[in-house]
Amino acid sequence: MNRLLFFALLTLFLATPASISRSKPQVFKTKVNWVYLTVTVTDRDGRAVRGLPREDFEVYEDGLLQEMKFFVAERRPISLTLLIDVSGSMSDKFGEMRDAVLHVLDNLGEEDTIHVVLFSHDIEVLKDVQERKQEFIDALGRVKLSGGTRLYDSVGLSLRELGRVETGRKGIIALSDGKDTASRTQLKSFLRQVRESDFPIYTLGIGHFSNRGLLSRIFGAGHHEPEVNEVVLKRIAEVTGGRFYKVAGEHQKGGRDVIDYYCQLILDELKSQYLIVYEPSNPVQDGKWREIKVKVKGKKNTLRTRSGYYPTG
Repeated sequence: MNRLLFFALLTLFLATPASISRSKPQVFKTKVNWVYLTVTVTDRDGRAVRGLPREDFEVYEDGLLQEMKFFVAERRPISLTLLIDVSGSMSDKFGEMRDAVLHVLDNLGEEDTIHVVLFSHDIEVLKDVQERKQEFIDALGRVKLSGGTRLYDSVGLSLRELGRVETGRKGIIALSDGKDTASRTQLKSFLRQVRESDFPIYTLGIGHFSNRGLLSRIFGAGHHEPEVNEVVLKRIAEVTGGRFYKVAGEHQKGGRDVIDYYCQLILDELKSQYLIVYEPSNPVQDGKWREIKVKVKGKKNTLRTRSGYYPTG
C-alpha cells in the first residue's frame, strides 16, 4: 500500500478553497486498498448535522468493527454533477426541472464546481457551467425535448468522470422520471456500477405519481397513468448514501417551492459530509461484495453512506 499516495490525496482534500477552485484536478492511477466513505448525518427534521467528533462514529465491514485511519469533519467545497433528463417524456415537466437547475446554480459558492449532463438518446456534457452561467441559462431555454432516455449510460459516464476528481466533496444530482428506454448498459450491470460508487447520488423523480389500485377501481384494471420509476431511482440513491425525492406534479406546496427546497437540502448535505477512511481487516481482494455499516451515537440522528464495495486487486 502506498502511504505517500494517501497523504498526497489528503493534502488535496484539505487544500484551501482558493487553491483548488479552478485548478485542474490531479489524477492518480495507483491502486490503494483503503476504503473511502462519505457519510451524511441528519436530524429528525432532515437537516444536516455538523461538528460531530470522530469518537461518535463506528465502521463495520461484514459485521466486523474496523479501525478508522482518517476522519475529516470540516466543511469543504463540492464538485457536483447535475444530470438533466431532456427526453420526450419530460416535455410537460421541464419547467420544474429548469427552475431546480437555476436554484442549484444560484446556491453554489465560488469555490464549488459543477458540470451538467443533458441526456435523452444523446448525451451532452457541459463543463464548468458556473463560469458561463448566463450562456448556459440561455441554452437551457432552447432545449428541444425529444427522443428516448439513456439514464443508465449518463449516470455511468458521470461516475467515471467525477471519480477522476480528487478535490473536495463529490456528488451527483439526477433529475428524471427514471424511465430508461435507450441505454446500452443493462440494468444489472448498471446497478453494479452504482454500488461501487464512493460518493452519493441524489435522485429527484419529477413526474406524475398515481395510486394504481384506486385508479384501477375507478377506470378499470387496464388503466395506467404515467408515473416515475421510483424503484430504480430509490435504488440508485440508497446504495450510494444519497436520497430520493419525488415531486408529484405540484410545483408549490404550502407556499414553498418544493424542488428548490429539496435542492437546498442536498447542497447543505454535500457540504456537510464527513470523510472516513479505513483499511479493511480482511485483506483478501476476492471481488466479492462487502457490506458496510456505519453507526453514529445519538438516537435522534440518521446516517447514510455507501452500502458496500467489491474488493479488487
